[in-house]
Amino acid sequence: DTYNIGKKSSANTKAKNIQITIEETIELVAQNPQKYRKLNDSDSSEIPLNRDILKVLYIKFIVACNILLHLVKYPEFRALLLYLNSNIN
Repeated sequence: DTYNIGKKSSANTKAKNIQITIEETIELVAQNPQKYRKLNDSDSSEIPLNRDILKVLYIKFIVACNILLHLVKYPEFRALLLYLNSNIN
């Protein structure tokens, strides 16, 4: 296991490792910036995520791509969710 998280690890250990993963990802992105075409004039950081829209889009993505539902147990997936919503727990 990459993150040294076992089934008996405490929730604190799991949360700490997920936070480290998010911080490492942010640092990696900062070191390797990508140029993206801006699709609209508004600042995307000003637009809050709509939970219902995100849920529907995510379900459609899982179904269309035939993604296995057990991915929710992976720490990388938890890190993504925590990044999208810091109040997830």
